[in-house]
Amino acid sequence: MTKLLSGKIAIVTGASSGIGKGIAKVFAREGANVVFTYRSNKAGADETAEELKQFGGDVVGIQADIENVEDIDCLLTQTTEKFGKLDVMVNNAGVTSKYDFLDVTEEQFDKLFNINCRGTFFCTQRAARWMKTSGGGSIINISSLSSRASTEGFSVYAATKAAINKFTETAAIELAPENIRVNSIAAGWVPVGEELNRSQHEIEKCLYHIPIGRFGSAEDIGEICAFVASDRAGFITGTTLYSDGGQSCLLSIPSKKRKKRNFQ
Repeated sequence: MTKLLSGKIAIVTGASSGIGKGIAKVFAREGANVVFTYRSNKAGADETAEELKQFGGDVVGIQADIENVEDIDCLLTQTTEKFGKLDVMVNNAGVTSKYDFLDVTEEQFDKLFNINCRGTFFCTQRAARWMKTSGGGSIINISSLSSRASTEGFSVYAATKAAINKFTETAAIELAPENIRVNSIAAGWVPVGEELNRSQHEIEKCLYHIPIGRFGSAEDIGEICAFVASDRAGFITGTTLYSDGGQSCLLSIPSKKRKKRNFQ
């Protein structure tokens, strides 16, 4: 059976852990040669590389800070010098931070927008320039269910993800004549880091807000990315696909600042 991404060259940013690592693993399993970035987690990057190599393709880990356009240019140059082309760009690198709206500082605001939006913008632009020279490609921006259904503490984060969705639409229109597709994947609740240490009671409370009844996994997001990146999704561009177990369809997540019923 032909693999979805056989022979394709893909970049996944921010793949030393979490969702990025899950995407990179699925891509490698589906036959892609994978270049992935990490910012500072060298140990995690080494682990990612070892796990990807078991699938048999070429794997390259590159340290890069997507806040820095020079780093982005170096990433694209190293990739295309090694493989001669770029087929898929997944803009996953980002930060999730929770701040009370009235206390948000300029530094906090700028940090989230620089990484989540500015970084995604210039990674998309630089990738598209290379893809244009080789006949096209697929660009995927990792968004969040917070772009549709948010709660307190995420005023800045939610704004960055909503901006990514709208940017995706406009980039898709401009790049369509070059046979470059641009889409967003809005990831739902995928526990990583400290979230993995929740108590069973906390887990049950969280799952109450996910209609499908379970958390997502990094590989769940990777499976959708692999399909969208593949030739089978050749007529999909300019859209945001929500992979959140139905959570963003709910009316709201009860606010801690409002009276709410007791959870049994």
